[in-house]
Order: sequence, then structure tokens, then C-alpha cells
Amino acid sequence: MHLGWLSETVTSGGAVAAVHVDVTRTDPQGEHTTQLHWQAVRDQLGEQGAPDPVVDAVEQRVTTPTGEGGELGRHLVLDADHPDEPLLDLLVEHRPTGDAASFGPVPSLVPLLRALDSAVPYLLVEADRAGADVTVVDFLGRHVRSHGVEGGHELLHKVRSGGWSHRRMQSRVEDSWERNADAVVAHVRRLVDAHHPEVVLLTGDPTACGLVRDGLAGTPVADRLQWLRAGGRADGVDRDALDTEVADALRKVRLERMGDVVARFEAARGQDSLASTGLPGVVGAVQRAAVDTLLVAVDALDETTLFTDRKNPTLVGTSESEVRDLGGQDVVEAAAVDVLVRACAAQDASLELVDGVEGALEDGVGALLRFDVRPATPTEGA
Repeated sequence: MHLGWLSETVTSGGAVAAVHVDVTRTDPQGEHTTQLHWQAVRDQLGEQGAPDPVVDAVEQRVTTPTGEGGELGRHLVLDADHPDEPLLDLLVEHRPTGDAASFGPVPSLVPLLRALDSAVPYLLVEADRAGADVTVVDFLGRHVRSHGVEGGHELLHKVRSGGWSHRRMQSRVEDSWERNADAVVAHVRRLVDAHHPEVVLLTGDPTACGLVRDGLAGTPVADRLQWLRAGGRADGVDRDALDTEVADALRKVRLERMGDVVARFEAARGQDSLASTGLPGVVGAVQRAAVDTLLVAVDALDETTLFTDRKNPTLVGTSESEVRDLGGQDVVEAAAVDVLVRACAAQDASLELVDGVEGALEDGVGALLRFDVRPATPTEGA
């Protein structure tokens, strides 16, 4: 995922509170449960020295009902100097793995990034011979658009008869199906251009789905199209079966994405020029603004720290003196993963959280590079 959208969040220069809390409301006890989650967060903020105005501002936002049900996580970043104007306030349709809060110069964003890493933006197209219902889900897991597309051609059903008029009627019906499918195809292409989903999931009437698939053949959408068995527009559709199949498809997309990044990393590392592995190598790449994609096995960095400048996230080092040599004026120490994420966000790099391939990453961290960071080799005879 690209981190550039977090650049303003990580460059405030002051002390910030970063809060990640479960605000799920799936039953009448939801309000009480939210209070319990808030108490855990409040205790963490207090232990880290967050001032009362910051704690009060967080409490107001966390405990105010969102108006939405289901499994939800609230992710906040507040500047201590302006706690009523959050740098970040996101509601994500995925529970955080645990309530977490930090207060200091470097915000801890890993719980948010874990939630977003499991949220795959997608389009769901439920088609029949009259049109389709199309749902757009963004990278936060939010349903941002959902409505029906009707082709406008209402001659949909073939009849049992014979003769020339029968064949003409059958042809007109099939033409209606095709024209309605064309309307769906055009609408799907517009939505893909506008929302950039990772995958387009197609389900519903087999004939209609076949026409939509054929209409998308040869377009950029075809490479991200998957045909599901469950679902559709008909009454009595098993929504639970559809939800399960959608979740399985998105999980597959997530694993394929991670596998692709790891494969690219392994190939680049074999070239000895377009990849860095291990903490010193990645820190060096960050110092040169050379990181294209940061790969992190988060748990492997649990106890590791790095140094950075309070106001300049791109000044990063393994020691305080190293950051000062780079021009740092106000050097602070923080968790390595938070320092690296902050720096990469400021440099508009991407992040991939990797699971199950930790052995491929020395120190639990690696990077695909934008350019070769090796020192130039002197020309022979120079």
C-alpha cells in the first residue's frame, strides 16, 4: 500500500497521540464494550504521559457512537498542541488485533496498517439479464457506492413456439441481453477508472455473467476479474454463502499481492542493486530516499529501535550521532518499525507487511529500491 497519504500525519513535529481502538457494535452491549476498550486505551495514554486535553479529546471521539454497526476499528492521531483538530481520524471495517495507544514524537501506525493490509478494495457486480447491482468497497473496507444498473431493454424471456416469428423473437431477446450487458460493462469500466479496485468480483445469472465477462475481455479490467458461484440479484440468494466466497477471494488477492512483492524482492536482491535487506541496509536506502517498497515482518522488529529527527522524518539512523551527522537537530529514539514507516510515508514509498516469509528478510526488514544505492565504481584508469 502507498504511504504518501499519511505524509501530513507523520510530519507534525510535535508530540502526538496515536490511538487504535475496537469500536465494534454488534449487540445491545456495544456501548458498555466500547467503554471497556476506551479504559484500556486511556490507561496506556496515561502511562506514556499524554496530557489531559489530549486524553479528553480522544475520549470524546472514541466514545461517541459512530452510527454504524458491525466490526469496526477507530484510528486516531492527534497533535498535543491541537488535540481538537485530529491529524487522522479513520473508521475501518476491520477490528484491530488489540487496543493500542502511544504518545510521543513518532506515531505508532502499525495497528492501522495491519487493518488496511487486510482490506482489499474491490467491486462486486451481481448481474442478471436486465442489468446489475454494483457495490464499490474502498481500501478502508467501506461501501462507498452501491446501486443498480438497468440496461433499459426489457425483452428478457424467450418463449416456446416455432417458425420465423419465433426465431425473430428469440433473436430480439438475445439482443436485449447483450445490450443490457453492454450497459453493465460500461458502468463497471467507469467505476474501475474512478476507484482503482484490486479485484472485480462477478456473480449472478450465468448467461448475464458470460456476456459481461466477454464485454470486458481485452480491457484492463479483464486481468482483475473473478467469477464467483454464489450470489446474484434473484430473490432468496444465500447472502452468507456470497459473503464467504467474497472473503475467500479477497484473502487470495491479499496473499497473491504479498507473494508478488516477495518474489520481486527476491529477484531484485539477486541483482545486488535494487534491493536492500537488514536494518543497516534499509536505513541507508531511506537516507538516500531510495525506497520504493518497504517490506516488514512486524513481529521481528518488536524490540528494535532507531533514531530520527523530531521534525524531519527522513533523517534516520542506527545511532543518535548518525542522525546528527545527517543534520538532525532534535534527535529522538523510537520503535524501528514506526521510524521506518514515518520516513517512508514522508518519501511517498509503499509498504508490504509480510507473514510467513520472515526468513527472507534479514532483521525482519527489506526494501525494493527505486535506484541503485551502491557507491559508484571508479572507471579503470581514472
